[in-house]
Amino acid sequence: AFYGCSMLKELTLPISLNVSDSQSANLFYGCVNIKEITFTPGTGDGFNYQSNQSFKDYYKRTPWYLSKDSLTTLIFNEGIISICFYTFDGCAKFTNVTLPYSLSAIGKYAFYGCSNLRTTIPGDLTSIGDNAFYGCTYLTERFISDSLTFIGNNAFYGCLSLTEINVS
Repeated sequence: AFYGCSMLKELTLPISLNVSDSQSANLFYGCVNIKEITFTPGTGDGFNYQSNQSFKDYYKRTPWYLSKDSLTTLIFNEGIISICFYTFDGCAKFTNVTLPYSLSAIGKYAFYGCSNLRTTIPGDLTSIGDNAFYGCTYLTERFISDSLTFIGNNAFYGCLSLTEINVS
């Protein structure tokens, strides 16, 4: 769809963007300079990049995978309630991620390996999936409300800068 748009730097997409396996890697092929993505509410949870169990590297199916080395900013607008599995796995250059207060669930491996990630986890979160923030070495302090009912295995594994977790 946007093949070869190498000057494209910012995207605004609905969180419910759903692309087929064959389209996902090619949707922004050649768009290697995307720096910022803003997600708006949609009519679903977002595309589940784990849906095809036979595909080994799920995260490589995301439309922004080819821009993962330039992508530094993610903005999730209010009204978004979940971030699906593997959505930003391996996007190590993220430095600024804005999560909305409406967010209630972060899927497994959602930010796996996003080593430069800096964000505040919203207070009304109810579920954090397995390995959701695995290897996010720059996360420092988390405020988690009593509405949290599930923290998956290794959700904060390797978060070497994490010094405090406040549960209210």
